[in-house]
Amino acid sequence: MHDIWMKPFWIAFFVSAALAWPTLLALRALKVGSVISRYAPEAHQQKVGTPTMGGLFVVLAVIFALIATTGVSGESLTGLIYISGFAAIGLLDDLIIPRWTGKRGLGWIPKLVLQVIVVAVPALMHGVDAMSLAGAFWILCCVNAVNFADGLDGLAGSLLLIALVPFVVHFSSNSQPALVAVGAAVAGGVIPFLVINAPPAKLFMGDLGALALGGAYGFLFASSPWDSQPWPWLVSLIFVLELVLVPLQILAVKTIRRRIFPATPIHHAFEVRGWPESKVTWCFILAQAVLAAGALTLRSTWQ
Repeated sequence: MHDIWMKPFWIAFFVSAALAWPTLLALRALKVGSVISRYAPEAHQQKVGTPTMGGLFVVLAVIFALIATTGVSGESLTGLIYISGFAAIGLLDDLIIPRWTGKRGLGWIPKLVLQVIVVAVPALMHGVDAMSLAGAFWILCCVNAVNFADGLDGLAGSLLLIALVPFVVHFSSNSQPALVAVGAAVAGGVIPFLVINAPPAKLFMGDLGALALGGAYGFLFASSPWDSQPWPWLVSLIFVLELVLVPLQILAVKTIRRRIFPATPIHHAFEVRGWPESKVTWCFILAQAVLAAGALTLRSTWQ
C-alpha cells in the first residue's frame, strides 16, 4: 500500500489522543451524561450517567487532519461537509435539545430531515443524477447503521476501524488521496477513543460521534465501486444487519403484534439470550475482521 495514508492517520491519532482526557474531564464537569433507552437490556441501566458526546474529540481530530493534509476542496471538502454536518445534528441530539427542552433529544423525524439536508448539499454542489441520489441514500443508511451499532462498549468504533481497511487499501491503490485521508483520519482518530470506550466504558461516542463517523464511512462507501463490485457490501454486512433489522422489528410489532427477534439492534438480541456484553462485542469484532479479510480478497480477485 502506498504511504499516503500515514500522514492523516498519525495527525488524527495524536490530536485525538491529546484531546481525549481533557474532553472526558470537561464532559464530566458539564454533566453530559447518557440516558439509556428503556428498550435496552436491563444490564445497561447501570450505565446511566456515563459521559456521552465523546465523539467530539474524534471528529475534531479528523477535521484537523483532513484540512492539514488535503485542504478544503474537491472530495476533501465533500467529506468535511458530511462529517461536520452530521456532527452538528449529533450535537443537537446529545446536548442542545436535552438542555433546552428537557427531552432525550431529537425525534427520529426531525433527525432524518436534518440528515437529508446534509446529504443534499454535496449532491446539489456536484449535480443531481441517479448515481448521486443513490449515493446520498447509501450515506444516510451508513449514518444510521453506525448509530444503531453504537450500543455496546467498544463496538461501533471497533467495527468502523476494521471496516475502513478495505476502503483505504482500495482508494490508496487507485491514487485517490482525499478519500484515503478520510478513511485514515477516521481510523487514527478512533483508536484513542477506543482506549476509554473499552469495557467498562468511561465515555460514550454519542450521536455526535456516531453520526459524523457514520457519515465519513457512508462517503467512502458511496465513493467505492458499490454498484459493480461485491466487496463494499461484504465488509459492511454487520452494519447492514444493524440497520435493516430495526425497522423490520418495528413493522412486525405494528402488524403481527409480535417480535421477530429477541431485541434490536441485533447486538442486543444476543444479550437478551444471555450472552455477556463483552462476548457479544468480541464476536462481532471477530466477524468484522473476517468480513474485512474477505472483502480484501474479493477486491484483489475482482480487479
